[in-house]
Amino acid sequence: MGEKILIVDDSRPFRQSLVRFLEMEGFEVVEAEDGRQGVEQCQRHEPDLVLMDVNMPRTGGFEAVGCLREFSAIPVLILSARNAEMDRVLGLSSGADFYLSKPFSANELLARIQVLLRRSQGPQRRRMPLPISTTVH
Repeated sequence: MGEKILIVDDSRPFRQSLVRFLEMEGFEVVEAEDGRQGVEQCQRHEPDLVLMDVNMPRTGGFEAVGCLREFSAIPVLILSARNAEMDRVLGLSSGADFYLSKPFSANELLARIQVLLRRSQGPQRRRMPLPISTTVH
């Protein structure tokens, strides 16, 4: 199985839609319905990436990202209907790596996920094997 993604969003239909899409793309998916549960799931499952909503009961996304940053450098992509500049600034200031406003295209989401995963893997895992023989012209 591919990389593991944690989806933290209080909308069950939205989570289910993302789960179907991400699993079709080869990702393993874990779900949480609020920020507190998201932090717990992150500790339990050690995902490679977190997709985090902002407006949720109990613990919101900004607070949850702050909690995650106390013990993890995992990439966090905020997905939120809140798209004011101040919301984006707060999201990034809380420790998120990127902020994507809803609605968004599946292609852009996938591209952002791939960029964040690539960056988090470090140079050792990204290194391409050298060809056996090289010719420079």
